[in-house]
Amino acid sequence: DADLARYYPALQSEVHLVAISDRQRTFAPELNWAGTVHNALRVDDWPFQPAKEEYALFLGRFHPHKAPHLALEAAHAADLPLILAGKCAEPAEKEYFEREVRPRMTARDHMVGVADATAKRALLASARCLLFPVRWEEPFGMVMIEAMACGTPVVALRAGAVPEVVVDKVTGLICDEPAELGDAVRKIGSIEPAACRSHVAKRFNVDQLGAGYEAVYRSVLQHQAGNARTRRAHNGFARQAPRGVA
Repeated sequence: DADLARYYPALQSEVHLVAISDRQRTFAPELNWAGTVHNALRVDDWPFQPAKEEYALFLGRFHPHKAPHLALEAAHAADLPLILAGKCAEPAEKEYFEREVRPRMTARDHMVGVADATAKRALLASARCLLFPVRWEEPFGMVMIEAMACGTPVVALRAGAVPEVVVDKVTGLICDEPAELGDAVRKIGSIEPAACRSHVAKRFNVDQLGAGYEAVYRSVLQHQAGNARTRRAHNGFARQAPRGVA
């Protein structure tokens, strides 16, 4: 955003930045990026459940950027109830909920508020799909890998890091327009829960995160060591050079 866009360039080369997605880096290519390391989780901490119940899930803040109103429309288009869980405490969140979300809810839908760690796992594991109709450049989206770790596919709009996290037609379905979401929910049964879990284990487990940061640290240290050698060589040449030689 505007504040950070002014702050980080001021650091120049003093701080090496690590992005949580390649997409995030594209919005500030001038910054001192040292690499990209995706967020991760401990896959074994998330329950795998191949048998799903007949509901779709929205899990996130009640904000236009997260667009739970689009999740409701998609679930209803697929004749599924929607469970909505997330924070709705700030005045702007409450105003948005009353204006856009509540009027779209039916007697089949359920609002459960903020879900703790236990409730979140139960909701994600049993859902037919996670709806992620994001309307901003989401830099990552942890809830997507949490869902897939449980064997639950993701139906999302193409924005931010979504294409880096979800493999279209393998671990979920990525749509270009909100009008496509309902049809995607109807087709989500074609996604294998085991493929979702396997994808997270291979790409977004803590081992990958640790290895990613280790690689970044080594790269930075090697670069700094190379610069130091260059400076020493230059200084030695400057001391030995005859007068008048630059």
